[in-house]
Amino acid sequence: MNILDKLLEKFKNADDRQREELVYKEILIEIQEGIRRDGLWAKALVDAEGDKDKVEALYIKYRAQSLFDEINKYNSRSERKKRDEVRKKEELRQKEEFEKEEERRRNKEQAQKEKLIGWGVDSGEILKRFKKE
Repeated sequence: MNILDKLLEKFKNADDRQREELVYKEILIEIQEGIRRDGLWAKALVDAEGDKDKVEALYIKYRAQSLFDEINKYNSRSERKKRDEVRKKEELRQKEEFEKEEERRRNKEQAQKEKLIGWGVDSGEILKRFKKE
């Protein structure tokens, strides 16, 4: 399980301060395990202007922001996916409603034809007459 998945699982019942704490905790675990994002580390080195004591603090700050960005991006995709699912369900409902209405119309038309046949009227002949007029 990657760090993003771990955090998302832990975030389910956490408020904002708890989420921030969880992010920083996971970053420390990453550092202890020797996991480092080289691009962020390089940025921290540059921004620390050679001050070795500041490098790790800046790296942690940048990594935290990176994780929050990833979480926000994930949540945006998740929300978009939910909206897409709702839209698809609505389109399907409308399609089914249209098909039911078409079926009702065909059934009504068929019933009218059967009624005319019961009266001894050729419905095809009536349609031909209407087309001529």
